[in-house]
Amino acid sequence: LTLVSEAGPDATIIDCEYASNVRGLRYESINHYIPQTVQGFTIQNSSRYGIFNKADLILEDCRITGCVIEESGYPIYTASEELIISRCVISNNVGGSYGVAGVRFNMRDDSYYLIVNSLITSNTGSSIFCNSDQLDITNCTIADNTEGYGVVLIDKSIDVNITNCILWNNAHGQIFVDDSVPDPSICYSDIMGGWEGEGNIDADPLFLDPENGDFHLTLGSPCIDTGTSAGAPEFDFEGDPRPFGDGVDMGADEYTGKYLLELLSASGQSPMIVDR
Repeated sequence: LTLVSEAGPDATIIDCEYASNVRGLRYESINHYIPQTVQGFTIQNSSRYGIFNKADLILEDCRITGCVIEESGYPIYTASEELIISRCVISNNVGGSYGVAGVRFNMRDDSYYLIVNSLITSNTGSSIFCNSDQLDITNCTIADNTEGYGVVLIDKSIDVNITNCILWNNAHGQIFVDDSVPDPSICYSDIMGGWEGEGNIDADPLFLDPENGDFHLTLGSPCIDTGTSAGAPEFDFEGDPRPFGDGVDMGADEYTGKYLLELLSASGQSPMIVDR
């Protein structure tokens, strides 16, 4: 089953209107061998679950925003064996009694979850809460989340790999690892406060306008060309080719200079200085 919007997430909106116990999307187990696909929707203003999922699912080019969770519930909840979140934006949500304002991966044996080319930003609460077997986070930007952590790993989070990511300015810390689980494998990522691992840095990523929700990289960002091509997607969250310059960028955005070009053009200045 593939559910695709005709005009993308800007035009195709599922508004829960904060109605009690309403889910934007609810997927139950149909066929564990064939993942379902949902593409091109905005799901907003839920007070319980933006997405409630118990089926293997591929979630592409979707936005989960404006959810204010009352008591138990999550903007995205899954207890499936497989969930892939690709090119999604999860932002401006408020966590409920469990404090999760992004994605909750619930305990499931032999589960595999992947978040790639996605932004989880400006939420009130922790972004990713995982207590399942395997989680890979690749080329994601997890930043400016208040009243929580960037990533929380507890219980069964045995195999967690974070690559080419930016974890920055999350209120309680970038990563919380419970004593019962091993440290995640993190490489080629910008982690505020630092983290041991190949290619990791601790430097201001120089986002374009984070206070207004714009987490594009700007010229001079230390995240430009400093990621690894191993396992990196061919395009960024907006469809820009990756790599654009000498190497893959960290985070969901691959810097191309197009925003600087637009700024210079609007001001009547020459674009000749645009160079990675």
